[in-house]
Amino acid sequence: YFKNSLKADPANEDSRYNYELLKKMMENQQQQDQQNEQDQNQENQDQQQQDQQQEQEQEQNEQDNEDQENQDQQQQQDQQKQEEQEEKSQQEQENNENQENENQPEPQKLEDMKISEEMAKKILEAMRNNEIQYLQQQRRKPTKPRDSGKPDW
Repeated sequence: YFKNSLKADPANEDSRYNYELLKKMMENQQQQDQQNEQDQNQENQDQQQQDQQQEQEQEQNEQDNEDQENQDQQQQQDQQKQEEQEEKSQQEQENNENQENENQPEPQKLEDMKISEEMAKKILEAMRNNEIQYLQQQRRKPTKPRDSGKPDW
């Protein structure tokens, strides 16, 4: 409207003053809008960077947790293996001790049964062989059940 007023009467100083004032105010407003827009863009970028950092930290935490769980599982497996090995070694020691004891029968009992020491050793050896043969003939059970959805080959 001020522009139209100046076109109609170029000598109107009040209209000219108001027109110039309004023009400067509009330029300032545009600059502020641009600045606000830039600030918002910067804030959005900062927020995106923070979000990305948080996601990366979460992924890292999840990876660390998985690594820790894997380490725990590995430790448990190692511990189980170690316990199994200890049990096997104990059983072997017991078997060795039993064999030594069996190989050395008590003379008092042998005399009571009227068996010579050689005959007792032969009987023990035969029993041991029969036990081994029996254990070898037994079918071993599978450790895991077969998956019915997969072929058996």
